[in-house]
Amino acid sequence: MTALSLRAIHKSYGPGIKVLDGIDLELVSGEFFTLLGPSGCGKTTLLRIVAGFHQQDSGEVIADGVKLDPLPAHKRDIGMVFQDYAIFPHLTVAQNVAFGLKARNLPADEIAKRVEESLNTVRLADYGDRLPSALSGGQQQRVGLARAMTIRPKLLLMDEPLSNLDAKLRVELREDIREIQQRLGITTIYVTHDQEEALAVSDRICVMNAGRVEQLGTPYEIYNHPKRRFASAFIGTMNFLSAELTQSGTLRLGGKEWALPGKAAPGPVELAFRPETVRLRAAGATDGIALAGKILKTTYLGREAVHTVETPEGTVLVQVANPARSELDKATQDAELHLPVADIVLFRPDGSRVELTP
Repeated sequence: MTALSLRAIHKSYGPGIKVLDGIDLELVSGEFFTLLGPSGCGKTTLLRIVAGFHQQDSGEVIADGVKLDPLPAHKRDIGMVFQDYAIFPHLTVAQNVAFGLKARNLPADEIAKRVEESLNTVRLADYGDRLPSALSGGQQQRVGLARAMTIRPKLLLMDEPLSNLDAKLRVELREDIREIQQRLGITTIYVTHDQEEALAVSDRICVMNAGRVEQLGTPYEIYNHPKRRFASAFIGTMNFLSAELTQSGTLRLGGKEWALPGKAAPGPVELAFRPETVRLRAAGATDGIALAGKILKTTYLGREAVHTVETPEGTVLVQVANPARSELDKATQDAELHLPVADIVLFRPDGSRVELTP
């Protein structure tokens, strides 16, 4: 069932400053939907249009078949969690959580019941009488989440809620947010520029750039089957090498030609592949593309090591999982790289993906 429809949403701030350029999206009821992209891509503006804080220039926002455009923010039945917590410093935790319920004139016993339920949900049951100044950043953000949920909204909107927290706390709280969202079944729109965060919590991700949708799909689809160069480069790490598709259907790279599992129109392309798909010293491999190079440096990251390899075609990053001690002393060594053809992606100069046909 469709919970939210965004149809041809346009928004500009003055002449020549186009922020949203025809956004069309459909959200399924109960899904965790993430808007992901760099700063300035329009994701927060889109979220605030849904919330009713901004007005689009054209287009429609429809929730459960009802047009939200004529409605002010406080009548849209939407919960909002802000980046800067936005909780009232002079109110206790319980009073903060109860604020939206009091504004709806609910009976006192119903308010008390919902506040208790919400604080239990975010694991703050014993903190109701405390002021926000006595809480950590993560606890304050949980208060913001409880306040947004306690009104039982049809939509929950979250604007980079973890960006002010340290790395370890971000991981812990994102898991809590995902678990709570799944348990309550609230349709959620989550804004972030953190790729790992988006991959970890989302049912679907909308990758945005310059006010447009670059790609829409599940985390697996976005990471493993990028449709646009921008999406492939923004999500995770990607190697790019200049190459060419020949008239005969082969891939020309570094003066050599390599067979592909299909054909496409000839012309210049970029060969793209993830660092974790590259095999080091795969001498004798015949089912992929081979590159010779020299390891310039190795970066040790605990659960993985990343080799920076210089090849005649360009610099390549190679990721090695669970590296042995011997993997860390390969600087200046010659390397043979093997790229399995099944793991490569080709992009045209306009950023579109090359689709090979048998």
